[in-house]
Parts: sequence; C-alpha cells; structure tokens
Amino acid sequence: MSLPVLRDLAAAGGPRLSIAVIDAGGRLQDLGAVAALGWRPGDRLLITLVKTSAVIRRRSDGAFVMPRKPYVGLPTAVRRACRTVLGSRLLLVAGPSQDVLVVHPEAAVQSMLRAPCLPCRR
Repeated sequence: MSLPVLRDLAAAGGPRLSIAVIDAGGRLQDLGAVAALGWRPGDRLLITLVKTSAVIRRRSDGAFVMPRKPYVGLPTAVRRACRTVLGSRLLLVAGPSQDVLVVHPEAAVQSMLRAPCLPCRR
C-alpha cells in the first residue's frame, strides 16, 4: 500500500506554519509569514487577544502599522498577555486566504498538545 501524497499547504493557499523567536523590541524574527501574507510597510494591523494567543489582521482601522522592515512586532501589553519574553519561541500560523496571522506562545501550544482530541475521549 502506498502512502498518500501530502498537499503542499503553501502552494494550495493553506496555512503557513513557522517558529519565530521574539527579540528585545517585540519583533517576530520571521520574514516568511509576512511575505506569505503579502503585508507591506504602512499596512495597518489590528491585534486581538484570544486567551494567550494573538490574532493579527490587516485592517484599515488597525491601531498598529507595519514598519519599513517587514517584521511583525507585538506591543508590550500583548507580549505580557501572551506571557512572552526575549527569546521566547512562538508558533506562527499565517493564513493568506483569511489575511490573518495567529501567534501562539509555547505555553499555548503545550496546552493544545496535552488536551485530548475529541475522538480520543471515548
């Protein structure tokens, strides 16, 4: 029996996953997520917290602006709410079809991995 062919999520417009490290200025050191989304300097971003994860969308009423260098930065209040510090590793999920970037801190990912899946709860 042959293995099924896995689709290339990036080519199919699906989510792009990456791990980023946060620097002292709150910048996510990953250029690929921004490139996948097509965000440009001057684009306005709206950041919403969902528990300890940040959901970032490009919106004309966004309070934050993409800087000249293509890095997404998390403001201090968001970093505190996400419980991130210098050097924290974050899971980035870029959804080009929804024009959204979801930033999950390591603790949130650990919590997701510990939670039993629905079919396993039987």
